[in-house]
Amino acid sequence: MKRYAFILLVLLSAGAVRAQRYEKNILGVRAGVNVSTCAISIEDVRINTGSRAGFHFAVTDQILLHRSLPLYLETGIGFSSRAGPPPKSMATSTT
Repeated sequence: MKRYAFILLVLLSAGAVRAQRYEKNILGVRAGVNVSTCAISIEDVRINTGSRAGFHFAVTDQILLHRSLPLYLETGIGFSSRAGPPPKSMATSTT
């Protein structure tokens, strides 16, 4: 009986030791490329913007909510561009 109690105590304390290793705050950076295309056709008018590229950038912070669980709240601030200027002539008429 004492042996089972000792094994149970070791297992429970191992879980508590593991739980203390979660970081309180995790700072991060996110970045990437946005690629967009737009093609609209209404009756005899067609609009095609072609491919346009932009970028996005963000700084994030993950805040630990509970010491024994890996449960975080993620906050941050980001910027995303509009994927470049539109072409000079967007609409063409087909007649």
